[in-house]
Amino acid sequence: MTSSNAACRIADVYSRTLFELALQQHKVEPVKNDMDGLDDLIKTGEQFLEVMVSPFFSSEQKQMLMHKVFAGRLNDLTVNFLAAARYHNRMAFLPHIITEYNRLYKKHHNCLDIHIMVSQTPVQDEIQTLKTALSEIIAGDKISLK
Repeated sequence: MTSSNAACRIADVYSRTLFELALQQHKVEPVKNDMDGLDDLIKTGEQFLEVMVSPFFSSEQKQMLMHKVFAGRLNDLTVNFLAAARYHNRMAFLPHIITEYNRLYKKHHNCLDIHIMVSQTPVQDEIQTLKTALSEIIAGDKISLK
């Protein structure tokens, strides 16, 4: 198994577990909001993830950092999940876990991302017409055009 496959499998297991817990506790939306915020943090503040995966910082230091950054800002389920991921040295997989959680979220809400390539930037009316036509063909699914 390559490291890429291992990362995908780990992300799959962790994200499915988080999503199932969120479903059971009726916290799918709050956890989704937390995942979006974490994704933003990782993309804009790479130092957070670097510290969380660094062997130079102790587990206690990492826990203190997480508490300072997230206490009162994230849902308890998300905080506990992050603590478990940190404890098991899985924070390096957090970007993959977030991506997979978002995929599960969209699947749960019957959302489809459709990527369209056009030669000219369409006007809003054209986009809406396309969404309407696609919605009629793909009944019951929410459509996001990209």
